[in-house]
Amino acid sequence: DEPRFEKDGLLIEGASTNTLLNSADFSSWGQTNGTLNSGTTPDGIANNCYYIADTTTNEHKVYGGFGGVNYTANSSIAASLFVKHNPLAVHKELRVRFYDNSGFAGDTVFSLVDFSHVAGYNLQVTATELANEWFRVVVTYTNTNDRTNLRFSFMEYSNGSISVAGDGINGNWYAFPQLEALPFATSYIPTTNSAVTRGDEICYATLFQNTPGDNIRTISVKSKLLGINQAGDNYIYSQVGLSNVMCIVRTTGNIDLYGTVRTQTIGYDPTEKLTIVQSSTDTSIKAFIDGVNTATEVNSVLPSNAGSGQIVFGRNKLAVTNHKSYMHITDFKIYDKALTPTEVALA
Repeated sequence: DEPRFEKDGLLIEGASTNTLLNSADFSSWGQTNGTLNSGTTPDGIANNCYYIADTTTNEHKVYGGFGGVNYTANSSIAASLFVKHNPLAVHKELRVRFYDNSGFAGDTVFSLVDFSHVAGYNLQVTATELANEWFRVVVTYTNTNDRTNLRFSFMEYSNGSISVAGDGINGNWYAFPQLEALPFATSYIPTTNSAVTRGDEICYATLFQNTPGDNIRTISVKSKLLGINQAGDNYIYSQVGLSNVMCIVRTTGNIDLYGTVRTQTIGYDPTEKLTIVQSSTDTSIKAFIDGVNTATEVNSVLPSNAGSGQIVFGRNKLAVTNHKSYMHITDFKIYDKALTPTEVALA
């Protein structure tokens, strides 16, 4: 429940729940037509399963069957799984099958080699390469019908077919399954016999009084969002106690620049560098994207007490709202002066 540094930057995440039970203990999972070995992989990954398909010409499946999401039509949820393909294994494709209390609810089949779509529903599949040939695969489920207790299992395919025999010797590795009521996957949350919720994370920087004045400031931030929270706007950062002065809000493809009256909406990619310059000379807040002055918001009030001010990342000030962001902060600086456009471009 705390922000932490990863290779992509400082990770800050709002709350999320892994509803899939026993994600950290495959010994309680079931399988058909194979052998499910839970333990530690040769490269040291614990709590995984090494599934070896037997030589029968039938389906080869791994399933837990417990802990689902009550799904609302036309929303999106994320099922994720860590996988490591064994080149010696016969099965080189994986089917992720969604089902609810009424039965089948959708599926997709993708390659374990390049993660391209093979068969089934063309659900969004993304794969992030990790170390030692492991990948984290995320399948985003969207459907036009409500579903009660929606969950997923996975089964191995070969050449688009479920009925291909394994060799009974070589298998593939799987680990850390997760199901979240979000349209994207967050960091893994281990579960045993009940769902587990990771709490909201918060990170902030305290501003200290500076010369020539605490109402002159430049804030530079670069971020990378994990995804867009379907509950509403996503805050990149805001300032405590300054509700009518300055707040940057991430919406789908835009940021909103707040002043005394909110008037500016700017197209924005969060991997770009966003620089905010606060000036007492003309009582303005200027937004620069990758060094280019994109918008200016004139304000009647500017920050007056930086000594007690705090910049909060990923939410609207310190208040708990449904607008929390899930992101990496890759670059952040505060200057005690209003940088000129030339200085912003060089900073």
